[in-house]
Amino acid sequence: MDPVATSEWLIMACVGIAVLLVVLLMLRRRWISRGAGLFECSLKVPSDSGKAAWALGITRYRGGSVEWFRSLSFGLRPAFKAERGDLRVLGQRRPSPTEATALYADQVIVEVAVRSRDVIIEAAMTADALTALLAWLEAAPPGRRYQG
Repeated sequence: MDPVATSEWLIMACVGIAVLLVVLLMLRRRWISRGAGLFECSLKVPSDSGKAAWALGITRYRGGSVEWFRSLSFGLRPAFKAERGDLRVLGQRRPSPTEATALYADQVIVEVAVRSRDVIIEAAMTADALTALLAWLEAAPPGRRYQG
């Protein structure tokens, strides 16, 4: 087989695979967003070295829970899920210059207590997404009022 033809075939195969992967990521995002509110949200997740690192993702409201998905993943199940009654916003801050390079533009960092797991997580989202999250938390059904 001609080496030039082989290299051309290999390049075309790589381009085809790359296009397929991008299309799959787009279809995944569309599947995740069906019938639910969706916003860009990064979470600070622990790594193997013990340090926490920011992971870009998207969050959706689904009934009485929020579900977080990594942006660059093919998984259809959320990496993090919490019920409305388990969440409590503790505060917010601006990202440090180092953190800002790892996050989407114009995001604020929000500390959120997850009662069922007895843990505090940091989430980065836009101010508009934070307002929507707070409104969603406060819109709990009667008898399950937000304790923020």
